[in-house]
Order: sequence, then structure tokens, then C-alpha cells
Amino acid sequence: MTIMTRSKYSVQIREDNNDVKHEATNHGKRWTEAEDKMLDDLHNTPVITHGDIQLFARSVNRTYGAIKSRILSTYSGVNFDYENYDNNKALFNKFKFATEEDIEYYALKKFNKKDRKLFKLNKLESIITKYANKINENDFNRLNDTLESLKDGI
Repeated sequence: MTIMTRSKYSVQIREDNNDVKHEATNHGKRWTEAEDKMLDDLHNTPVITHGDIQLFARSVNRTYGAIKSRILSTYSGVNFDYENYDNNKALFNKFKFATEEDIEYYALKKFNKKDRKLFKLNKLESIITKYANKINENDFNRLNDTLESLKDGI
């Protein structure tokens, strides 16, 4: 389960079966170039897990939520496939520390409301098309007509 901890000032980290608690002293401070470089290195790993985020947070004295937010806001929009939603599975598998909803939220954050709605409708259309062979043709056509009318209304 992924929990955003934007307001939490301390991070629990497990090392060698001992609980280590530290205070995040960089709360609210600008990110340095060195921290951004370390974040790039973390992003270049094949899979980023909850534990990776915790260790990174400890090494830069920031909260878990700050690291999670920084990674998602910096990289999810760059790697997110807005045209073909199914192509995002690699991104979802890479960011094991976040849910699909988290990744989608950060990827669409810079979009206006209309574009976010269009994306969601396209995602819905993609899902319906994926299961088209399991839906009878009449229902499929009605679903497509409904989606098209919703898109026209935006």
C-alpha cells in the first residue's frame, strides 16, 4: 500500500532488523544539483521499490513523501504514454512504490481539466476496445457512440 506522507517530518527505515528513526531536516528546502543527480541515478535503476525510496530519503534527509512526489512529478510525465494507455505497464512496473493512480495523477497534473477528461475518456475507450470481443456488437456500438458524444461535449 502506498501512503503519501507530505506532512510527516520523520521517516522509519529498517536496517538489519533494527528500526532507525531520523528527522528530515531538509523539509521545504530547495533541491540541490547533487540531490537531483542522485535522484537521476535512482531513476535509472530498473525497478524502484518502497525500500529504495526510504533509503534515499534517509541519505538526503528528506521525507518519504518528498522523494515519492519528486520522482513522480519529474519522471512520470516524461515516460507516460498518453496515446496508448496499455504501454504504461513498464512504467507501472518500474515505480513499484506508487499505485497506477499516483502515476497517472502526476503525469496529468500539468494538463487542464478538459485534457484530463479527454485522457480518461480515451483510457475508457481503450479498455472497452480491449474487451470488444466479449461484448455483443450492439452494446459495443452503443458504448462507442456514448464515448464519442461525451468527447464532443467537452
